[in-house]
Amino acid sequence: MKRMPVGVTGIAGIAALAALFLSGPSIRAQTATDTVPEWQKAAGGKMSFDVASVKLSALPPFSSGATANFPLEAGDGYTPDAGFLSAKDFSLSVYIAFAYKLTAYQTQFLESEVPKWATAQGFDIQARADGKPTKDQVRLMMQSLLADRFKLAVHFETRQLSVFALTLAKPGKIGSQLQRHPDDVPCKDVPESPPKLSERWYPCDNLGGNSLPSGGRVDIGGRKLTMERLASLLVSLGRLDRPVVDRTGLTGKFDFSIQFLREPAVPQANLQAGHTEAVDQSGPTFLEALQEQLGLKLESSKGPVEVLVIDSVQQPSEN
Repeated sequence: MKRMPVGVTGIAGIAALAALFLSGPSIRAQTATDTVPEWQKAAGGKMSFDVASVKLSALPPFSSGATANFPLEAGDGYTPDAGFLSAKDFSLSVYIAFAYKLTAYQTQFLESEVPKWATAQGFDIQARADGKPTKDQVRLMMQSLLADRFKLAVHFETRQLSVFALTLAKPGKIGSQLQRHPDDVPCKDVPESPPKLSERWYPCDNLGGNSLPSGGRVDIGGRKLTMERLASLLVSLGRLDRPVVDRTGLTGKFDFSIQFLREPAVPQANLQAGHTEAVDQSGPTFLEALQEQLGLKLESSKGPVEVLVIDSVQQPSEN
């Protein structure tokens, strides 16, 4: 693993994020920031892969089922693979979001910043580094790779935007389906034994569960998440048009599960005209479930939001 002096640079189901609607809230002020994120400092500063290959995918991104040997998203869930990264059929915007550890809303904003080809073309990347780097160290290596092959230059800006504030529905009380994760209990990404059919297995520091793409009742959960992390995931979970900031005052890690009725992506008329997928139309809305099951609610507010701005990017160079 190559190490160089710390440089100043500059974080879902990622394919689903590309389909989220960006409302374009009004901008009150913006401030460029040149500070290095704490996670980047902790990971050790600027790094690069020992060898790397970047190729244009034969098909558009996600059309053949994008795959990677670990999740390319903001969570910390990661099974080291001897310093090897293998990702197929992802758009450049996904790689950028992974490299800079973007939240769901930051990823939405990024989609509006990059040129069309950066979301419409798929790329296959294979890279290797010595040792057993952490997931954050692989992010730093990806930053160097993108700068080298795509001539990517970015910076962060803090903007005053419309946000949703995540708060407790009742002071000092959380819902029955939001529980503290014990500090002395590890969170494993794979169950030690197959779970029973009546049980659900939810991932660590991320969302997982069952849902239908055309709508219907969904069952989603996650384990060992901070409230800040959960707030960022609510953007994609609830199909929200603005970022969510944590104002619950809750510290530590939490496990949760939530069940609600998601509105169909396919119009009801089309369903009746021949769409055959069975859709369960019973259950609370997302906002109702958030309050009844987790004891949380969303309030409209204003607040500082850090976004990643693209300064320059080019089609990739040959290997």
